[in-house]
Amino acid sequence: KLPTSDFTKPEVSLETSGKVLGVSFHPFVPHVLLSYSMGMGACDMRVWNLGEGGGETTDEREPEVLIDVHGEGEIMNVSWNENGTRIVTTAKDKKARVIDPRKNVVVHEVAIQEAERECWA
Repeated sequence: KLPTSDFTKPEVSLETSGKVLGVSFHPFVPHVLLSYSMGMGACDMRVWNLGEGGGETTDEREPEVLIDVHGEGEIMNVSWNENGTRIVTTAKDKKARVIDPRKNVVVHEVAIQEAERECWA
């Protein structure tokens, strides 16, 4: 639903640790968002519950989950799997990782070729 009045006021404000590299909405839950960012030499991913939110003032939210399993490798791309239970990432360290966001662990990791920057779960 688009706002009917002022497009200059954010309905939700999400703070990250640095430059946001990308976002991905959950495949089944429309108000759950995954962001990945780079700040101070490390990448992190955050899962946000945007809920219904909104209102007259900016609603500042904290992430539901902070995923910090990449170490120093810059994340190139992220994608939810088809049912939203896992996240797949590719990174500059030439590895693809399957992450369980509920447990904050890498469940599978494989080496990839340099040209493979996109990932689909």
